[in-house]
This record gives sequence, C-alpha cells and structure tokens, in this order.
Amino acid sequence: MIKQGVEHFLHYKGPILYDTIGQLISDLKERMFEARIKQAVYKKVLMVMIEALENVFKYHEYFEKDKVLRKNFPPEITIDKDKSCFRITCSNPVLKKDSNELKKRLDYINSLDRAGVKEEYKNIITNGQFSEKGGAGLGLIEMAKISDSILGYKLDPINDKFEYYSLNLIINYG
Repeated sequence: MIKQGVEHFLHYKGPILYDTIGQLISDLKERMFEARIKQAVYKKVLMVMIEALENVFKYHEYFEKDKVLRKNFPPEITIDKDKSCFRITCSNPVLKKDSNELKKRLDYINSLDRAGVKEEYKNIITNGQFSEKGGAGLGLIEMAKISDSILGYKLDPINDKFEYYSLNLIINYG
C-alpha cells in the first residue's frame, strides 16, 4: 500500500544483470528530468541506486540457480518520492552464513556520526582489504555518506541457507 502523497518513482523486481543496471540508470535519469529534480539530488539517488544494485549483482551467483528462490524472493529495488525525500529500498537473498557479518557491519556504520562515516571512508580508501568479490565494504560506507538517515535494514529468514535482506535509505531534497 502506498501512502498518500508518495509516488513510486522507480520500481524493478527480477534478476539484476549489467543490462538491467544500465536500463534502470536510464529510467531514473528520464524520471528525474521529467520531475525537474535538481542535479545534486539526482546524483545522490543515482549513486545510492548503483551501489545497491552492484551489491546485488556481486551476490547473485549464490541464488540465481535456485528456481524457488528466484521466483519467490527475487531482487527488488524501489525508489519512492514524497514532498521532501526519496526513499530507496533494495532487497535480495543473502547467505545466512554471511548475514551476521553484514549485520555487524551495518550496525557499526549506523553507530558512527557524520564525521565518523567520513573517517571510515578515508580509512577504507587508504587501507581497505579487498575481498575476492572486489569490495572492501566501501559501498555501504558510500551509501551512508550520501544518505540523510541511518542504513535501515531487515534480515528475514527464507530457509536454512538464505535470508532476505532489505536495505532502506532516505535522501532529502525538500
């Protein structure tokens, strides 16, 4: 159910591939232009969307072969707009064995103030230990830097191997 005054600005549910990301970027650019959203706000929303989709893309190999998981718990991104902000939600399955580390990372980031987030960003850029997937946790910090709220998240059990992860952010523009 959509609250009054809230507009579904962009919504996608399904597999996240490079082509999908490109199409969503194009769709967002078009919608932002039509809505006459300021360039600075567009860039913030775009950066958060790209970071969120890249995280899903990097993780998709773990759930893409599971037909039941793909059908019942597909990746999803929603960008809603109201009179003062954009609300971005991105969801996808994650391995249960990875969810504790993800939760610890998100809780740590949420415990930092603005200056702490910036300092953590500098530390990762300077000393980041990159994983086999290419990340050093920079994406979540980047989203926290851009967002005007904490990184809201939820992890709901799917089965003995997976949880459904949802990340929620707010970008003010009013």
